[in-house]
Amino acid sequence: MSQMELPSEILNMSAVDRLQLIGRIWDSINDDGPPPISDSQREILDKRLAAFEADPNKGESWDQVRSELFGDE
Repeated sequence: MSQMELPSEILNMSAVDRLQLIGRIWDSINDDGPPPISDSQREILDKRLAAFEADPNKGESWDQVRSELFGDE
C-alpha cells in the first residue's frame, strides 16, 4: 500500500477536527457495505467461528483481556 501525502489543510487541523474527519470518512466507507475479504481470510473466520460454536466458554472474557492490555484492576 502506498502512502499518500496529506494536504496541509488536514495537517494543520486540530486533533479533534482530524478525529471528526476520520469519523466522517469511516462512515462513508461503511455506507458502501463491508469490505471484501479473501478466501484465506474467510477460511480463518470460518475456523474461528466453528471453534467458538464448539466451545463458547473457551478463552478469556473481555474483562480479562482488557485488564491484561490496559492494566485495569
